[in-house]
Amino acid sequence: MLQWIYHRNDQDPHRLFDTGYRFFRCCHRKARRRTEYIRGLAFECLDLTREPLPEGPFDVILSIDSIYFLGDFTNTIRQMQSRLAQSGSLILSAFQVKGEEDPEDSLLPENTWVAEALKSIGLPYLWFDFTENVQRHGLLNYAIAEKLKEDFYREGNGFLYEARAAENVYFKKAAEAQTIVRYLYNTQT
Repeated sequence: MLQWIYHRNDQDPHRLFDTGYRFFRCCHRKARRRTEYIRGLAFECLDLTREPLPEGPFDVILSIDSIYFLGDFTNTIRQMQSRLAQSGSLILSAFQVKGEEDPEDSLLPENTWVAEALKSIGLPYLWFDFTENVQRHGLLNYAIAEKLKEDFYREGNGFLYEARAAENVYFKKAAEAQTIVRYLYNTQT
């Protein structure tokens, strides 16, 4: 994701804040290795469900599938935006699944809950559609888990299969019904 951001925006971020969780530290180490060639790039990672948002300024704040856990989306986005450097970017990647009661147009990029929060704050944004990826991922995740189910149990790790089974079924159904979307929203101050 960092490489895509760097090349897509043709920017040289000096300070990046990623809203990842502690158990994703290995992902951040890998991201650092993959982006070593970007001069001046520094990462800060913490669990915002347990720690306060650090003071900025940040050139980029990147939140991939973590905003769901942070409570009031609008307030969280407002706090993140306030920590950006002048000309900084807030990049939010999130999926959304259409509920039975949701309006038909709720999955359009300008109508998701992230877009609504951004609009309520007055933050203009560009959006990029990753829906095909999230739908393919939902179908493949289910298929692979089912293929490996016996191996999980044989190795004594059936609990891992069970822990993900309900989620895999949920995403598979949403992908098949095309009621899941994923957008990346990029704002600039």
